[in-house]
Amino acid sequence: MKMGSLVMKEAFMLRSQPLSYKPMFVIALDISNKKENVGVRLFNDIDRNYDPLSFEYLSRAVFPQLVFHQSVVGCKCIDECVEGCFCFTKNGN
Repeated sequence: MKMGSLVMKEAFMLRSQPLSYKPMFVIALDISNKKENVGVRLFNDIDRNYDPLSFEYLSRAVFPQLVFHQSVVGCKCIDECVEGCFCFTKNGN
């Protein structure tokens, strides 16, 4: 448990320098590399694994074209989806 003086010091640092203060267990202050308006912190209090830092941050989600296939809304299967129909393929077979 943290002592009161440490909590006060952290609160002061967080208030005066919010973007540069790095609390315990924060691996990175901004994994987006300023691609976002607000920094995205990477927090790990389980182990000392820094592997998540070796990736490219994407500022928007990228989905396969199949997810947004507009021409087909569903399938024409009667009881359940069968192999090869749109829903079967879309839901990972």
